Amino acid sequence: MAKAATIGEFDYVLKADRDAPEEERTVFRLRTLSYEETESVTQAARLGEDGINLGSMMMSARRALNFGLLGWENFRTPGGEEVKFSASGKGLRRRLSEGTLTALRHHAIELTEAITNGSELSEEDEKNS
Repeated sequence: MAKAATIGEFDYVLKADRDAPEEERTVFRLRTLSYEETESVTQAARLGEDGINLGSMMMSARRALNFGLLGWENFRTPGGEEVKFSASGKGLRRRLSEGTLTALRHHAIELTEAITNGSELSEEDEKNS
């Protein structure tokens, strides 16, 4: 049976963090995207002759994060300081601050996949996130 996509919030733990003790894991608060938001993310990932280029992939990730990242717990700098989450605007005008995006650059692709596939998570993925 086909399942309808739904918009909802969920917690996500990066794959690299899943074996860490629970108190050491970073938990990202995400939400699935509306059809219009998904369309905007998809448009940013334009296909060229050689497939998706890095620039369009990062623009697509930026849009997905702007729309779908709601916050986090226990996200720290290498020095141990808590990273501040900052966003402004609503809907298609919602933007994460440049500092927030910069802090996420090593995790942008995995988080983007979690946001865009959030309503399609398998039961096993849901247990591990």
